[in-house]
Formats: sequence, C-alpha cells, structure tokens
Amino acid sequence: TSTLSDEKRSGVLLEGRKWQRLDGSVPHPAYCGLRTDHFLFVRYGDGFEELYDYREDPFEARNRASDPVHAERVRSMRLRTLEGLVPKPPGFS
Repeated sequence: TSTLSDEKRSGVLLEGRKWQRLDGSVPHPAYCGLRTDHFLFVRYGDGFEELYDYREDPFEARNRASDPVHAERVRSMRLRTLEGLVPKPPGFS
C-alpha cells in the first residue's frame, strides 16, 4: 500500500518544447524552469532567463533575473532545475 505524505513540495519543475503560432510567426524557444510559492525561474533554449517574485509581482511584469540582488537565487534555481530534469533539455547546460 502507499501512504500520501503531508509534506509540501518545495517547487514544481517546468519544461516546454519549441513552438510557434499556426501562421508561422513568433517562434517560442524551448524552456525549462522551476516554480515555487514565492518565485518563478525560467531559462529558454537561447539562454534568456526570467525570474519573477510573486509576492512583489504576481502578474510577472518585472523580470528580476539580471538584478544583482537576485543573482544567488537565480543560480540556485538554475541548479535545482538542472538537477531535476533528466535528460536536460537542449540548450540548458
């Protein structure tokens, strides 16, 4: 038998394939990332990264990935994403 745990997940891994609109416009690169209660980190196959702080920015209007204040958080979330995705998506090493 299995027992459900009361433990809460510390985050959810995200992964998406490259796609584009039906008319062929606006290609969207592959991406992967990590979503927690507090933050969303995403890295695209072209190397672009995003970090959103849901407590300050619930509508994802202000990308904080290049903010030096969040450099360690970006590094940490990038590593957690890499550790969790097997195999690693193209362009995410």
